[in-house]
Amino acid sequence: SQGMADVLARPGISAWHGETTYVIAAGNDGISQTADINWDYSRDANLLVVGSVDPNGEISSFSNRPGSACLLDNGACHAGNELMNRFIVAPGSLILVSDGNGGVVRRSGTSFAAPLVSGAISLLHDRWPWLARHPEESVEIILRTAQDLGAPGVDEVYGHGLLDVTASQSPLNFNELSARTYRRVGTSFVATNVSVSSLLGGGLPAWWELDNAYLTATENVGNTYRDFAIPLSSFQYGKSTNSLGNGYQRFQDFVGDRFANWLLSGGTDTNGDGKAGVSQIRSNQTQTHGQWTMRYDAIAPRFTQDGAVRPVHNAATLTDPKGTMSFTLGHGQGALALAGTNFGIISDHDPVTGGVNPVLGFASGELFAGAGYKVAPGTKLTVGYSSQREDADDLSDVNELDRLVQQQLGAREAEAITVGLEQKVTDNFTINAQWTHLVEDDAILGAQTGVDALLGEGSRTDAMTVTANMDFGDGVSFDLSVTGGATETAEGQLLATNGRAISTAGQFAVNKRGVMNSRDILRVSVGQPLTVEQGELELRSDTVVDRLTGELGATSQFIGISTQRRYTGEIVYATPVTQGSELGIIGRYVSAGGQGEEESFMIGANFGLRF
Repeated sequence: SQGMADVLARPGISAWHGETTYVIAAGNDGISQTADINWDYSRDANLLVVGSVDPNGEISSFSNRPGSACLLDNGACHAGNELMNRFIVAPGSLILVSDGNGGVVRRSGTSFAAPLVSGAISLLHDRWPWLARHPEESVEIILRTAQDLGAPGVDEVYGHGLLDVTASQSPLNFNELSARTYRRVGTSFVATNVSVSSLLGGGLPAWWELDNAYLTATENVGNTYRDFAIPLSSFQYGKSTNSLGNGYQRFQDFVGDRFANWLLSGGTDTNGDGKAGVSQIRSNQTQTHGQWTMRYDAIAPRFTQDGAVRPVHNAATLTDPKGTMSFTLGHGQGALALAGTNFGIISDHDPVTGGVNPVLGFASGELFAGAGYKVAPGTKLTVGYSSQREDADDLSDVNELDRLVQQQLGAREAEAITVGLEQKVTDNFTINAQWTHLVEDDAILGAQTGVDALLGEGSRTDAMTVTANMDFGDGVSFDLSVTGGATETAEGQLLATNGRAISTAGQFAVNKRGVMNSRDILRVSVGQPLTVEQGELELRSDTVVDRLTGELGATSQFIGISTQRRYTGEIVYATPVTQGSELGIIGRYVSAGGQGEEESFMIGANFGLRF
């Protein structure tokens, strides 16, 4: 009524409008408002008028309705000033209440609907206490989160619609949520705003320890804001396990087209000398003009599950007549080509399956080059470069889910340089020390996020690998490798290493030629793939440091990125069967690891016949 409006305009009451939200029952006359009301917009009360709906969600027969009435501004009705724009409905029919005598009774009326709206506002002010000083924004939240009833949009019967308490506690528009975060630049932090929806679109690896980490997102409402603590775990993407896909890939790593024949051929080192180990590389050597030596190394193309042919490894090495200098250029398994002359199977250098300088394995798969120089008899200095660019199209050997995840994350790019020193201690014992510097463009030790702001500048890893080879004679030899690495994120991104992440890897293999006949070979190996022993990432962002005032302050949270230790065991056996035919047998075991890394084993065989 006009009388109610006049009361709200009195100076003794209007003085409290800045910190008061008024909730008024619409009344129970069952009529629609027809009379316009003169309204004092200079001292505007933040008003909600509440009507009643029955259990079916329809306007109660007794409930008053806003109609087309207007709150006049100096006698004029402007768009948006209609009473319906301050009207909402809530359950008010057959409400169960106490009868005052220890029992209950059902009552109806808008006076039972209005307290539900008051309660919803109280919940807002309890969760965000500073909203109590922002009644206009409190009203806006209640109205914008109401469920639309009746005619689409705000109408003359239901106003904005039905009170939705859950929605009022949720963001008004999730796409507008943002977080004020800080990029580390040197020893300082530079503030930046990040869209929460962009983080959801990218994700964080599921094996990072995110259970107790939260991102504080804020949404602006009028002249204030609300904060929402979003668990970082909700941004995670997981690893998937597909026995067919992963098993097929591991099988392909060893079988190729001529699995047994390659094992029996042995392979060659950079001097063209045969070695007693096991290698997937097949080498051909020719003499060039001036007695320079050209060696061509290759691994047969791999057939994927869909029948496509994938090149795996091709390289050419040129050695001077004295055997002092050598130069290598190739495309494919750079880690296998540059990591020394001991381990010669692709999976030995894979960060997931092998323990032989897997840091270099992150940058293996594309162009690589190397050079070697004998600084003294038995002493050789080597340098190398290797690169990798892996995208969803390269994952043809794994399941569709992993490919979809890689599409969202984008291509993973990495490159590495290596410097090694190989010392032939005796004719039967060789040791090699190799330093590797790995640069990942948008990942840390292979783990990506889909948002450039988080990890778009990537990381840098320095690793030292020591390998040794001992030939005991009688066809028996062993290979040993240990790796230790330290990783730091690059500057200018939201995720920054807190100190250095420390990783380790190792592998041991025993080779025996002449087990059951003079030409067969047996290889048994045990390894620990790359394990992040310790490491955490710092995410610095604004959080509410005073719940009464809503004051924001920068705080740091730490995300653990250490990985669960895994072990691999493998047996490979190859033997000639008849003249021109070979048989290969392989068994592989991988222990359980983190999320999606289940315990698994694989057995395979290959029979080849040459004509």
